[in-house]
Amino acid sequence: MVMHNSKILIFNDDIIASVQKRRLGRRGFLVDHTTEKEEAIKLFEKNSYDFVVANFSILNAQEVLNHITQKKPKQRIIVVSTVEGCTDLNGCNHCLQNHKKHRLMMPNDLQKLDVVLNDFDNFVCSYANSINPF
Repeated sequence: MVMHNSKILIFNDDIIASVQKRRLGRRGFLVDHTTEKEEAIKLFEKNSYDFVVANFSILNAQEVLNHITQKKPKQRIIVVSTVEGCTDLNGCNHCLQNHKKHRLMMPNDLQKLDVVLNDFDNFVCSYANSINPF
């Protein structure tokens, strides 16, 4: 169970990120957000985040996610996307075994964001091995 005041980095477009930031802020989460790759990396390097929420569909998302998982393989990451591509070239099993990633599809699954944040470790990724099984 997540304690309030958990710190979240959101890497998403401005409109969605500002809505997420406002909504999560009202629930007691501390949220930083950016749309820029360099700023996302700087923020991640400078701060300790409980969660990273990244939109896989925006420019440079794969690079940001690669940087984060290289620096901190067990970082809790929630990938939101409009496409069914995998965020790791090694496939779902690799992410499940080596990283702490969950996927939510936009816009429908965004309602699950609170559920994932509140019980990340017990949340079952419904997309595991259904997108590109290896």
